[in-house]
Amino acid sequence: MKAIILAAGYATRLYPLTKDKPKPLLPIGGKPLLNYIMEQLERLDEVDQVSIVANHRFAEHFRVWAKGFATNKKITVLDDGSVCNDTRRGAIGGIVFAMDEMGIDEETIILCGDNLFTFNLRDYLDFYKKVGGDCVCAKEIDDREKLKSFAVAQINQNNVVVDFVEKPLVPKSNLAVFGTYIYTRDTMAMFRQYLSGGGNPDAPGNFPMWLYKQKPLYCYTFEGECFDIGTPEAYEEINKIIHKLAIPHM
Repeated sequence: MKAIILAAGYATRLYPLTKDKPKPLLPIGGKPLLNYIMEQLERLDEVDQVSIVANHRFAEHFRVWAKGFATNKKITVLDDGSVCNDTRRGAIGGIVFAMDEMGIDEETIILCGDNLFTFNLRDYLDFYKKVGGDCVCAKEIDDREKLKSFAVAQINQNNVVVDFVEKPLVPKSNLAVFGTYIYTRDTMAMFRQYLSGGGNPDAPGNFPMWLYKQKPLYCYTFEGECFDIGTPEAYEEINKIIHKLAIPHM
């Protein structure tokens, strides 16, 4: 199994914090955000290769970080060539770029490099193995206004997605989908089909919104937390509460 971490954004809402440092490398509780993601991946013996998709401005930052991060997995930093928001490939474009560069042709876990989550990635992968198909992960959020900023899924009694909308004006459920996905080998090949058919390459949630209409897509519901540190205020807040969070460790 392979892993792709999407880290090619510019996080302009976090300026000046991210003017000279990529968001996944911002320190939280004394260590980079990306460390928390990698520590979760370390729990997965199935994953042997981690590809980090970075933009041209910050690729070297990630390479320096990778040299100092102790792991038994092979980490490869990929420079997608973009230098600003106007030239970025988008999340889905970045996934296909990683597939092409690394020759990825097997089941893959895809993670957004700017999310800090406390659910156990091992439990999520075990769920994927149990259902035997593509998975998204979600958490129940009862704040209807907050839900409008997420992808929102509806599921049936078998945890199969029956409706999926990216940032709905009127959410149909309270299941907010977060940016960690597990796809089968066959589905990974469908990313090119999605793009060639005119699919939006930007938000990673656009692909499962298309995918659930093509084949069964399962939803793992977690009890923990997942934070997208999108603003300076959110970054300050997460640093205040990080010591209180029950984050799985090796």
